[in-house]
Amino acid sequence: MTTSDSGRAARAQSVAPVPSRIDFSDYQGTHSGLGENHRMWRITPCYTGWRLEFRDPGDVTATYAGTHATLAGAKNEAAR
Repeated sequence: MTTSDSGRAARAQSVAPVPSRIDFSDYQGTHSGLGENHRMWRITPCYTGWRLEFRDPGDVTATYAGTHATLAGAKNEAAR
């Protein structure tokens, strides 16, 4: 295996889906799910990828949790 092959393999492993503890439902392109401690997650498409945000019980506004290149990446981040 060459250096570039091993680098590709490492990147492929880093984006492998994590078994999600959050069951996301898709409604017109917006993915919503309920996580631990009743944290509400939301993933929406944006110009640069997928925007991830959450609300804890009692929050007035959502907390931005990052923009991810793939939907799977956003779901993996939420499942951490």
